[in-house]
Amino acid sequence: MAGAPIGRLPGLVRQSRRLAVWLGLLGLAELTDLVTTHADRLKGGAEANGVAWFAMATGGPGFFWTIKLVLVAAMAALVLLVIRFGRSSPGHRAAVASRFTTRALQLCVVALTISSIGNLAVLAWLASTGSRS
Repeated sequence: MAGAPIGRLPGLVRQSRRLAVWLGLLGLAELTDLVTTHADRLKGGAEANGVAWFAMATGGPGFFWTIKLVLVAAMAALVLLVIRFGRSSPGHRAAVASRFTTRALQLCVVALTISSIGNLAVLAWLASTGSRS
């Protein structure tokens, strides 16, 4: 944080924490999506997402889990780069990069949460229709 004006440090720390919280929520949302997708498949459900279906059909569930892990790791790397950029070059560009990254994380978390809720609805439907267990 050397070179950053004293007045800007609290904002950088606050934004770094915000990014870290959203990154944690992304990891949790990915995990929830994986678990609910797996539960649906065990009950006889089919994957509706074409890309996810292809990944599971060609490489199996382990490959799908690996892809999800790599995506979260890539987002974590981006968050670290944005935080580092904000600390080394505080200013308008760093603020824009941080806001953009936060919004992208939020969008991913919301989309995965909606997907997980859909997976739970499918699981409930499969359980109520007496599909194979």
